[in-house]
Amino acid sequence: MSETALSRAIREAVNLSGLAVVWRAQAGRVRVAGGWMRLAPPGMPDLVGYLSDGTGRFVAIEVKVPGHRTDRSRRGTQQAWRERIAQAGGVALEVESAAQAVREVGGAWRR
Repeated sequence: MSETALSRAIREAVNLSGLAVVWRAQAGRVRVAGGWMRLAPPGMPDLVGYLSDGTGRFVAIEVKVPGHRTDRSRRGTQQAWRERIAQAGGVALEVESAAQAVREVGGAWRR
């Protein structure tokens, strides 16, 4: 399964669960009139949103395709993002499946 398909499946499962509302954080850069525009900063998690438990806490989900490797420098940047989000009181996850994402987002309700 591609990362795009897995990301979509995770987004749909989390949103259907009612535990959180998440959407894709577009990364990279796009051509605009007069040059280029950078979207999300490097390392930003793939999916972002908020818990639906009444707290509205920030949720960030990094999607990883099982068996695929991320280069060391990019992995470090992604880890730093998750650490900063968690330190600020948000929910920061790295998941490999829709079931894992729903389970871990559900666990955040109890924290």
